[in-house]
Amino acid sequence: MAKGDTTENLHGKVKISSDAIASIAAIAAQKIPGVAGINKGVLNVFREAIGLKKENAGVEVLITDGEVYLNILLNVKYGSDVPETALKVQEKVRETVENMTNLAVREINVSVRGIVNG
Repeated sequence: MAKGDTTENLHGKVKISSDAIASIAAIAAQKIPGVAGINKGVLNVFREAIGLKKENAGVEVLITDGEVYLNILLNVKYGSDVPETALKVQEKVRETVENMTNLAVREINVSVRGIVNG
């Protein structure tokens, strides 16, 4: 399991992995109109083709001192307002990650890697 953040409560410990946070961020980002999907990069597409699928490719997570830093690689639909779409992704991802994990999201960097027709 990837490193994440651990909290304690009356019943024991709760650990939220970086992979779980990456999944939350990827799903939230793809809910925004204009987002065509997460850009997994050429290397990960090749890995998937030979059966070495990397979960959450295209979303990088760093957790430091209970704060979350995210890098998200996106494909945006042709005709979309790219800066506005990226801003909405940042807002939605921050809201969703913070609500689901109770962790503070310090920074969300969005890199638009491709434009997709359709």
